Amino acid sequence: MLLVFGAGRQVGRALVNRAGSAARGFDRTACDICNAGGVSRELCRPQRYLPWSNCAAFTPSTVPRLSPFAVNSRGAEIIARATAEQGLPIIHLSTDYVYAGAAAAPHREDEPIAPLDVFRASKAAGDAAVASANPTHLLFQVSWVFGIYGANFVKTMLCLVRQQND
Repeated sequence: MLLVFGAGRQVGRALVNRAGSAARGFDRTACDICNAGGVSRELCRPQRYLPWSNCAAFTPSTVPRLSPFAVNSRGAEIIARATAEQGLPIIHLSTDYVYAGAAAAPHREDEPIAPLDVFRASKAAGDAAVASANPTHLLFQVSWVFGIYGANFVKTMLCLVRQQND
């Protein structure tokens, strides 16, 4: 069974819906990834989950009172450590914003990290924390996410087009 953190957000919610009964999702209220005890308790439940997926992320509009490093770095590290302690893999979703500027071609994983702001630096720190805490990890650094849930670039553009046509 796939355990998904960040299931209240765009990618996590879509992943849980697509996987159906093969997944169990947690939004921030169900399991706060910044709480190591809560994450460990969930991992120790009788039903084992393979693999764990971290789709949770602090974005500038998510929770203004939190530091992006609390979720994107420390929260990611907590999940990675908890899974490593149980010998479980983790799939960690991140962003290509950890690299500097726009690229003419897809980024390569051996390119130097050069985040341009605090959000991007927090994601880069989370990527490094996951890689260090759990050697059995998959790291996906994606450009844009969009879908039927939540706000996203595609929905914003469609809304702007509709407004211009009204």
